[in-house]
Amino acid sequence: MDDSLYYIEHARVYFDKTHKLDSEAFLGFFASILDSGSSILDLGCGSGRDLRWLKSKGFRPVGFERSPELARMAREYSGCPVVEGDFLTHDFTSIQVKALLFSASLVHLEHHQAASAIDNALYALASDGIVYLSLKEGEGYSMDAECRRFSLWTDGDLRALFREMGFSILDFRKTASVRGTGETWLSFTLHLNKNKPLFMSPDRQ
Repeated sequence: MDDSLYYIEHARVYFDKTHKLDSEAFLGFFASILDSGSSILDLGCGSGRDLRWLKSKGFRPVGFERSPELARMAREYSGCPVVEGDFLTHDFTSIQVKALLFSASLVHLEHHQAASAIDNALYALASDGIVYLSLKEGEGYSMDAECRRFSLWTDGDLRALFREMGFSILDFRKTASVRGTGETWLSFTLHLNKNKPLFMSPDRQ
């Protein structure tokens, strides 16, 4: 099955598996360095779990989701606006937020596609902005029980990409999956150096 179709055809299953996970466990530091009331764009917001948590902390989160059904569920669960679209092709120039959140949302993309998605979303990031990103550790690819294909990353590959894109690393965590599935996640909180030109991914050259 095409990975994107999974979240359309099995939206309820995915919602039920993920909406009650504790966002504090992985977003605590990210939230702690943002001013109260900061605007946050949650890209690939899924069930709306993180939107709901961020809203409860006094932030102004907006979701972005490709699956129409998940977008609907996320709106209902979080009480936040959710834009429907593909973060590889969406025009983000009309959006301006303090922080971007890629919580496990780039996992199905090839490495060059993930770089392009981040690059595209940076048009929505205000000066002196913050980015949170988490991806699965490993090399090559993995498949789960639902036959979803995941791109894996090494710590070194991600750090090299972030340097090229002009990010500095504010926080790094290497943690086991909160769902107890055995994977290891690499999570980074990043600051964008606006003094450098925006990275231009291979897809944009």
